[in-house]
Amino acid sequence: MTKTELKKVLLIGGGANDFGRESELDVATHQVIETLAGLGIVTILIDDNPYSLSLEHPKVKAYPQAITVENVRNIIEVEQPDAVYPAVGGTTAFQVLGDLFAQYDFPNLQILGMSLDTVNMVNNPALLAKRLRQIGEPVISSQVVNSVEAAFDIAREIGFPVNIKPMAPKFEASRHTANDSETLDLVLKIALKQSRIKQVVISQGINGLREVGVQVMRDHHDVNMLIGAVEDIDPVGIHAADSILVTPVQTLTDREFQRLRMAAFRIMRGLDIIGTAHIQFALDPRTDEYYVIKVSPYFDSTSTLVSRSTGYPLAIVAAHVCANVNLTRIVLPSNFAKKMAMIEPVMDRIVVKFPVFAFGEIETAGIKVNRRLNTMQKSVGSTIGIGRSIEEALEKAIRAAHFSNRVFSPDLMSALPENDLIQQLIHPRDNRILLLIEALRRGYTIDELAELTKIDEYYFYKFQHIMQLEQAVKRNPGDLALLQQAKYYGLSDGLIAKLWHQDFDDVRQLAKNNDLQPTFKAIEPSAGEFPEDVTVYYSTFEQENESERLGDKSVLVVGTGAFRLGDGASGAYVTATILAEIRANGFQSIIINNNPNDLSLMIQFADKQYIEPLEISDIMNVVELEQPAFVLVPGNRIKLIAALRERNVNVCVIPKDKYMAHGPATEEHEFAINYYFDGTDVHPITITEHVIGKLMLDKNVYTQIYQQKIPKLQLRDTSPGLYQLITKQLPLSTDLGDYILRPVPFGQIAFLNKVTGINWVRLMVRSILGCSTDADKVLLARLPDVNFKYQVAEMVGNDTDFFQHLQPAGELDSTQFEMGVAMHLIK
Repeated sequence: MTKTELKKVLLIGGGANDFGRESELDVATHQVIETLAGLGIVTILIDDNPYSLSLEHPKVKAYPQAITVENVRNIIEVEQPDAVYPAVGGTTAFQVLGDLFAQYDFPNLQILGMSLDTVNMVNNPALLAKRLRQIGEPVISSQVVNSVEAAFDIAREIGFPVNIKPMAPKFEASRHTANDSETLDLVLKIALKQSRIKQVVISQGINGLREVGVQVMRDHHDVNMLIGAVEDIDPVGIHAADSILVTPVQTLTDREFQRLRMAAFRIMRGLDIIGTAHIQFALDPRTDEYYVIKVSPYFDSTSTLVSRSTGYPLAIVAAHVCANVNLTRIVLPSNFAKKMAMIEPVMDRIVVKFPVFAFGEIETAGIKVNRRLNTMQKSVGSTIGIGRSIEEALEKAIRAAHFSNRVFSPDLMSALPENDLIQQLIHPRDNRILLLIEALRRGYTIDELAELTKIDEYYFYKFQHIMQLEQAVKRNPGDLALLQQAKYYGLSDGLIAKLWHQDFDDVRQLAKNNDLQPTFKAIEPSAGEFPEDVTVYYSTFEQENESERLGDKSVLVVGTGAFRLGDGASGAYVTATILAEIRANGFQSIIINNNPNDLSLMIQFADKQYIEPLEISDIMNVVELEQPAFVLVPGNRIKLIAALRERNVNVCVIPKDKYMAHGPATEEHEFAINYYFDGTDVHPITITEHVIGKLMLDKNVYTQIYQQKIPKLQLRDTSPGLYQLITKQLPLSTDLGDYILRPVPFGQIAFLNKVTGINWVRLMVRSILGCSTDADKVLLARLPDVNFKYQVAEMVGNDTDFFQHLQPAGELDSTQFEMGVAMHLIK
């Protein structure tokens, strides 16, 4: 099918967020919709994630439905699309598409980017391994089994350790590793239960090998490009999402790198993949051999990381290519160089991705979890740091992950007993980076640590440099030469103040007095070789500053940072919506954030993006350059808000509780009266009912309750936005003392936006900026007698398998530790 024949395309979304699935699919979907619309192609989207911004895109026909075979089939029969594009839906889309074609025949429906055979190979590791062997690419020995007995036979044949992965898993599933018979018996039962077809793949364990991922692009004329490559600091055996990732790759020789590059091109050609794919390799440094361990012809966290790091518009180019536009003919948005689509990106910076774990929050709730890292993903999110060196990028990534220099305190691990340190070196935990630096501090040699951990020696030299620099700074308070070094290698004002036992502002003022100021560098795909209108920046300490102030009418928005349990992807949804509305009202929008998967870092939403930690010093660096009219900060950042106001920054607070509220207990009902506050008056919206794992809205029930009178809420000296009164009983009391008052959680705001058909976030932004319209006033005056888009709806918690990932010692609160949700729009 040619470009001119392609008129309508169905996009299959990714569904609820889960381990390994943040907002990266929504980021790609939004850009694909815009790109295809620019080519004159109508797009249809099916997804049931209330945090999906793409479902609200004005250029898509949205079906907010569960992603099932029957729903997709019905949409195809009604809409008659020319093609379906599964790459924006990850593994969910591939599994549904494979099942769809297994049950039904659609002879005129094209799959963009690949054949049905390739879809089936992605869904079936055994088929993929067979095809890779046929094209001469090495893979780990593996077999498919459907019983515990057969698995034990294979394990005895190939020897321990072995990896087990469910076939056609019910949700995102990682490899399980078994080092002995007892563990094998346990993980087999888990993996077979996770498989929809009750089969698992058992393969030889390759723990300890180096892991490298490459992102490639291919068009219909077999033009192949390497967009970027990512290296795991940790070896195979620790899930890639839990490892510290570095791009560009630091430890491969050019010969090794070119081997992987050419292998990736052969795989794209051998599987006939058009568009982009992430291909993961394991390298054995002793034998110089490599193995292909994963082929992902869909958008994932690696593709988003590569796109953010290089500045290359990966989703936009992939959409063009899949629509049969050659790389040489792609016309990109004006931000990019004319022929950037066909130029392999060049990086003059280092990007480090750092995992974020929820162990602390869960254990604060009194529930123990298994902190040991292995092949099963345990991190819930990530941040990135960007700098001119590994040291600078790593320091910034850690600072971004934790909002606080205390977590990376140089003496945090000093009290750890020697035996515990050795055990944690062998069996790593989430504090791995601190432990490695502590081991160096205690005199372990780099050779010893490299042998124990299988981490490349190169990184230990970098860790050692950080340790030595911290020690030198600590010994020499006020030393300007060391202050300059510390700044260049990423040590924050807060950490230096701690080392010197001084106040943060004193350190900052000393740096200013001696002209030690950050400069901002552009993230350009060509590293400055071609003229580009770049809008994305990071800070470092060099001479030339490449970022200039936007103007007097700008608004800086502080992002929500890493994906965390409770809020999940709703923070990204709300922040991106805020940015879009700021621009819609004639202001220039600026975002500071560090989550590589966040919607808010898309260039479509802001005039400028700063990828920086969210500490006071980093934010003030941007404030001092841009001098924005307003700075919008989420309400949970209480200390940051106070610190900014102390420095005379005009802060506007986005209503948000510091901590995610607990959900109702089993068999308990909780009712929320939801209000909108415009800065002067409070307007009731609706009532929602919350039971464990589910939030419900029924407009008719609300109308009946409203007629019985609801409490009149008075708010003063607080920000415009959505608030709710919480009660556990009906009929409602008119005494405000019987309720708990709190801001409406971001996730519930996203749900209310979808159900009511009113974008409350945009309404809030207009109130904050003083840009409320006559239509806004009419709408608020009519509340609560406004027709909703849907009268009855539910938001249901995703069935996240916390046990396989975290092994909690008790039941997790499904609201406080929510990973993802789906919505059911009933009528």
